[in-house]
Amino acid sequence: YALGDGRAGVAFVHGNVRVCTGTVGHVDPEGPYTTAGGGEWPALLLLTPWWQQGAASVERALEEIGRACMITLYGFGAGFGLPEISPFVTKTEVQLKMAGIAYRKERAKPPASPKGQLPYIVDEAETIADSTFIRAHLEAKYGFDFDAPLSLQARAQAWAFERMIEHHVYWALIGARWVDADNFAKGPSHFFDGAPAHLREKMREDAQFRVAENYLLSGLGRHAPEEDTDLAVRSLFALSVQLGDKAFLMGE
Repeated sequence: YALGDGRAGVAFVHGNVRVCTGTVGHVDPEGPYTTAGGGEWPALLLLTPWWQQGAASVERALEEIGRACMITLYGFGAGFGLPEISPFVTKTEVQLKMAGIAYRKERAKPPASPKGQLPYIVDEAETIADSTFIRAHLEAKYGFDFDAPLSLQARAQAWAFERMIEHHVYWALIGARWVDADNFAKGPSHFFDGAPAHLREKMREDAQFRVAENYLLSGLGRHAPEEDTDLAVRSLFALSVQLGDKAFLMGE
């Protein structure tokens, strides 16, 4: 948006600064303007004549705009040599980068989310949980189509494979990692290594119990371990067939 003060000099927001969508109309240099959420911001005279405002004030003003408009992504954080331990948080973070949307990231625990799971984002006055619904929000609000090159048939196939991976293969992996005692000791139990010593084992037991309960509710936990593994192998084979010799699952 170009901001003019109607006098000598020109005021503008640099192209690298993302202004909140739909929040700015005409800016009166003498008074506040109203945001989409109904609040008021003071008028900002950016790069007006030198006697009105110094460079330091411009920088502070841009920082204030950025803090107010930037999406906040909540995830688990780094661990095991990875920048983020959750594949679903990673999915959302990659999509934010693909869409070129500015964001900041904060650590959170699942109970803080409206749906009791991570990731979730806060975008101005909206809080959106679950990576699939976050993607839908980004596409609707910011006009970025992640499936833009795909035909309608390819979009349908991509959706089916996404559901298979996130709601079948994922839970098969959860069962193998969290419910199998040996695998739990090698992997997920170390999530709690930093907990106070007198609470550590209790936290491990509680977390493993909750995950095992969700695993059962997913449906896969009702099968024998070897049956669950067989179903997962068949899903991975379908994924392999779809990938074939392509560099990406749905082509370029």
